[in-house]
Amino acid sequence: MNIIEQIVQPIEDYRLAFEEEYAQAFVTESSIVAQSIEKITATRGKHIRPILMGLLVSLQGKEPNQRTISCAVLLEMLHMASLIHDDVIDQAPLRRGKPTLNAFYGNHSAVLVGDYILSIAFLRAAEIGGSSLIRTVANLGKHLSEGELLQIQVATERIIDEKNYFSIIEKKTATLFEACAALGMYSIDAKPEELLKMTQLGKHLGIAFQLRDDIFDYTKESEVGKPVGNDLKEGKITLPLIYVYNQADANLKEQIKNLLDKVESDEKAIADLLQMAHQFGGIDYAQKRLEEELSKALTILRSFPNSPANNSLVLLTEYLGKRTY
Repeated sequence: MNIIEQIVQPIEDYRLAFEEEYAQAFVTESSIVAQSIEKITATRGKHIRPILMGLLVSLQGKEPNQRTISCAVLLEMLHMASLIHDDVIDQAPLRRGKPTLNAFYGNHSAVLVGDYILSIAFLRAAEIGGSSLIRTVANLGKHLSEGELLQIQVATERIIDEKNYFSIIEKKTATLFEACAALGMYSIDAKPEELLKMTQLGKHLGIAFQLRDDIFDYTKESEVGKPVGNDLKEGKITLPLIYVYNQADANLKEQIKNLLDKVESDEKAIADLLQMAHQFGGIDYAQKRLEEELSKALTILRSFPNSPANNSLVLLTEYLGKRTY
């Protein structure tokens, strides 16, 4: 039994129901949409957010219900649409080692497929109903867009700043985990204090998730199963290198800037920047910040009684800090 199978044990029935409804959510008469969905779902992840939603509901002593399942499907659809649009913006040819939709069909068709999925997601939100749910979904879209725009600005203006970095990952990644918690609590009519506590937990897990992803970019491909240096090639300067730059003297700062000017076409420049991140403590610093977020999440979990759901959430928290892609 792998770690994910252990984690989902307390909510296995919910997980199976989610998988079934998620598959049915994309039934369409459009051949290009059907082909696109098939390609996307073939490279799907582990559905960490739906798993988290079910476990957070169970943590409250409730069983995930049909509304929980519908909310989980809604969230994954919004996430899928955002990834499609991100790949277009980044002009990314691959995701998880597989060609992206824009690589297959071009940017125009990929954007339209992303818009189609968004439309289905908003229809689902309207069917589930409730002003708090609609507000959560609308805020999620707003924050994702703000995060992407800030990331573009930071990359264009070459702003090497830790505050901006955390603003971006809070809006682009943590907000999805917060929405996961909020929708889960909505599905069981949780009390406001539990909603606040769970969204804080989601935020810490989301930040940790992105920090781990960003560390991957500086890790040997054989260790994580994905190419290294991708973020640097796209102009995204993440925490390991931000830390090194902010600790560097004037000469090293200038050297880093010169290397960043070459990353699009010079593999040696990327290799040199990766080496600097390791040599000057950038990886260690990012790992330290990741562990701080995990510690905050575990503190919240310790405020709840011991239960199968709580044990699984502890396992999930530990897994997010150690996962290899």
